[in-house]
Amino acid sequence: MLAGGGLLSVGVSGAFDTVRMTRPFDLAVRRDDEALLRIQLFDSTVESGTTISMIELTNGFSSAFETVTVDVVSSGGLDVDVETPLPTGTFSPRQRLPVIATVSCNGDRTETVVLDIVAEGETERVEARRSVEITCLGTPGQTISACSLEPTGDETTASVFGSQSTDTIAGTYNVSLSGAGRVLGDVDVSGSVDATGGSRIDGDVTAGGVVTLSGGANVGGSITTGNSLEIANGGTLGGSPASLEVCADLLLGGGSNLETTSVIVGGTLSNTALSGQGRGLSTTESGITVGGDLEFGGGAVVESVADVRVGGSVVWNADVLRTSGDLLVTGDLVVGQGARLDINGDIIVDGSVTINGNQFVATGDLTVGGDLTVGPGSAVDVDGTVTVDGSSSSY
Repeated sequence: MLAGGGLLSVGVSGAFDTVRMTRPFDLAVRRDDEALLRIQLFDSTVESGTTISMIELTNGFSSAFETVTVDVVSSGGLDVDVETPLPTGTFSPRQRLPVIATVSCNGDRTETVVLDIVAEGETERVEARRSVEITCLGTPGQTISACSLEPTGDETTASVFGSQSTDTIAGTYNVSLSGAGRVLGDVDVSGSVDATGGSRIDGDVTAGGVVTLSGGANVGGSITTGNSLEIANGGTLGGSPASLEVCADLLLGGGSNLETTSVIVGGTLSNTALSGQGRGLSTTESGITVGGDLEFGGGAVVESVADVRVGGSVVWNADVLRTSGDLLVTGDLVVGQGARLDINGDIIVDGSVTINGNQFVATGDLTVGGDLTVGPGSAVDVDGTVTVDGSSSSY
């Protein structure tokens, strides 16, 4: 294991690691249950997005602590958000103080979470490092509401073409739009939706089958499908803020340049590898969640205002992947020649990372569960700690 940065201190579970005094004090080492700061650890199983009590602190000193902090050193790819243990008041003698955290994950996984604990008063300071094991249950594909949508098998075709228009389409239909055909409101059907040419849907699309936009077709609202979504050859989203929720795969083709509030994909998120700019995907409110693989090439740009979570692997051969949050990958991460990653947060990869002649930037930590390989000509800039559980090599 390769680790960069940080100081690792190991102590007996439940006792204290380091005590600093500003006055003389005869400190005796006692049994764990009589220690001055007792730290009780809880190995937990939690559903993604819910809270747990990770540890409990007991003040064995005769005086109060004024501040208590608990920071996550490493989490193995889990997203662990620790609440402030002592938001107000003091940590009094003999008081018990639970430490609560919200845990999120891409898929079912068990990880070791390392915590730095500091309690400080007027005359005492206690520092400790502890590890707890957390099992997080949560697979994106199982929690996507769109996956409850599916065709009935009894669909008939509803067509809007030429200069025709209709207010809404709802029911047991497969929808076909072409030419200048227009739906002024929502489309909510059990079957598929195929929109081509200059056709337009002004509202939201909800479908149990495959949704396809091509040839300049436009959807003004959100798209939710129990199957796959393909947006190709100039298909666009526009109008009101829109989200994408796709149970299966999302494929972006040439000319697609989508701005959405959020993206949730149960399968693979990919594009057709075309050169040139202006082909990509961006979010304005939330992050991007992908249950399968993330595969992009060509001149595509993908930008997220929050975390990008990938349940499979990432193969990035496109222009740039840019986030204002973390990049969390359950599988491997491969960054191809000339491609760029610009991550304003941590990069946490359970598998291996391969960087081939490209720009690789992270303002936070880089944590690699497998091997790290850096190819010639690669510019790697990581502001935080680099931790590699496997081998590390460059050539």
